[in-house]
Amino acid sequence: MVFATVSDIRAMVYTSTLTDEDLQGIINEVSAEILARVEATDDGNEYLKIAGKNAIYAATKRRMKDTGELAASVKQGSGEQQNTTDQDIRYYEEKVSLYLRKYLFSSGARLYGRAGPGTVNARI
Repeated sequence: MVFATVSDIRAMVYTSTLTDEDLQGIINEVSAEILARVEATDDGNEYLKIAGKNAIYAATKRRMKDTGELAASVKQGSGEQQNTTDQDIRYYEEKVSLYLRKYLFSSGARLYGRAGPGTVNARI
């Protein structure tokens, strides 16, 4: 079960050094990790799909940073280009957390406690 295809990733994140096999490896690894984090076996939920895609985008950016494709700054002649790689990764990871919480809340998984007027000290 995977949340994205190689073409999905290439549409959102441009990379010239990562091959299709590299991207497929990232997809497989991150998809399995997301399903394990929420203890799910079905990837049909929309919140889970969005969280999975964003996790894949973040992992792709991390890999590009590790390989040196996305350096913090690149000097070209007399100009210099600043990359916002860490901000991009943080943005995608925040979206992962948001949509995983939405998934867990919508599915009723891992909800504990009682809420509402008179429930805290009320007798059960």
